[in-house]
Amino acid sequence: MKNKLILLTIPLVLLILCGVGALVIMDYTPSESMYLKHIEMAEKYINNNDYDKAIEYFKKAIDEDKSKEDPYIKLAQIYYARNDFDSLMDILNLGIKNTDSDKMKNTLAYYISLKDSQSATTYSDEDSVNSQQINYNLLNIFNSYTYDKYSHNYAMSSEQTLNGKYTVRYLNLNAQFVYYNTDENKKVIETSSQKPNKNATPNEIILDDAKELFTDINNVNFDYLKRLGAVNINKPFDRSISSYIMFFTLNSCDIKIACDESGNIDFSNNYNVIIPHSVVELNNFQKVKGKIIDSKSGESINNAQISVRKGKSNNDGTVFKNISVTNADYQIELDKGDYTFEVSAENYETGYFDVTVTENNDVEMDIKLQKSAGAIVITVTPNSSSTQGKYAEIHCVVTGYGYVGKTKVYNNPIIESNGKTIAKYEETGSAQVITVYDKNTMLDFHFHGSCSAEDYKVNIKFEGAGEENLIVPTEPFSYISDYAYLSAFYISNGNISYIDPKVKRL
Repeated sequence: MKNKLILLTIPLVLLILCGVGALVIMDYTPSESMYLKHIEMAEKYINNNDYDKAIEYFKKAIDEDKSKEDPYIKLAQIYYARNDFDSLMDILNLGIKNTDSDKMKNTLAYYISLKDSQSATTYSDEDSVNSQQINYNLLNIFNSYTYDKYSHNYAMSSEQTLNGKYTVRYLNLNAQFVYYNTDENKKVIETSSQKPNKNATPNEIILDDAKELFTDINNVNFDYLKRLGAVNINKPFDRSISSYIMFFTLNSCDIKIACDESGNIDFSNNYNVIIPHSVVELNNFQKVKGKIIDSKSGESINNAQISVRKGKSNNDGTVFKNISVTNADYQIELDKGDYTFEVSAENYETGYFDVTVTENNDVEMDIKLQKSAGAIVITVTPNSSSTQGKYAEIHCVVTGYGYVGKTKVYNNPIIESNGKTIAKYEETGSAQVITVYDKNTMLDFHFHGSCSAEDYKVNIKFEGAGEENLIVPTEPFSYISDYAYLSAFYISNGNISYIDPKVKRL
């Protein structure tokens, strides 16, 4: 008979000893987002007992982020349950190589000790597996679901708020889910809605019938729980219910169930409390909100983009959040700290704004952008039969930024500063185009000698302010050096301020 797997049992001893860190849910990079999707799919397949698919998706998660410990440990649990120690050793050794984590090293040592002592329990008969199995499908839901995930996957049947506690029930889940703030975590219940934070884990889950936790309710006692891989097993007397309770940790949940003095679970009492280990850290997010407006007219600016970086005056660091604003009003949730907002919109200068978020205080800030001065577009094309198919050697010196263009000795296709494009050079068909994105800047346009002894037409467009056409002549200059050049014209504050006498104006 095909073996049936028992997952997340004895290995959980190690997870408890090593400490299971809370997962911080924030905004993610594409790679981080894909990693989480693979983990979610893997856990879904575990819940459906499709372990081959679970293995596939845990491995995909590792491909996305080799530094995370969780997929290595989950794969080890599956291989352990399958009694596949070769694969178990391979995946944990890979985890040690990729993470250099003490937890991974301890995990490997733990499994080696199990193998050496032959203390791992292997079941070969499906019925005997069932007789030893706890309801892992249920516990897997309890240890991984947040309020938002419950609400998304299950229809609510009732809810109640009383004495600061929010209690909710869902169809097809025979339990009460209780949420409340604690001294350690005051963000479980949101002040505005009096409902749980979407990322909150229930403080307590109370089953309508404690028997639902087990597939076999006969002789559930200390030894039974130990075989399942439970840890921290103890049997205190609880005066509030006048009964002993069996307390144990299993599958990332602390579980309390009424028992008799001998430690046998007393299902007739039905007292039970399941406390999931928090799956996320509830950050103290505050809202930063306001309008994006024109700095002079005060009119709303639509279709803007906000890029958020951590730290003040961080104009070119790593962006960890991008927001598209379609109707001028923006709102961003951020944890307390300092940030730099880079805000851009068509026909406006990119602006940089420092923002400080403090605990328990939203930030209201209108963002004001200045109209862009417009661009200068310089297009150079052949103007005689002898220049057809020949690119001129040209470059443009932009005051304060450097040069852009292409010659034998200079080749720089783009000028950037603080993440902003200042100027760029492009070749399109027979045309060469230099675009300078601020027409109020100063620039000096050069032709170099080796290709300039032919006619070239120069078209200069000032966005919103007309254009000029020039001809660079065939005869007036020749050079012995590749570094020599003709300063054909200067542009200053949106106007041509100088043209070399050899250059013709059309």
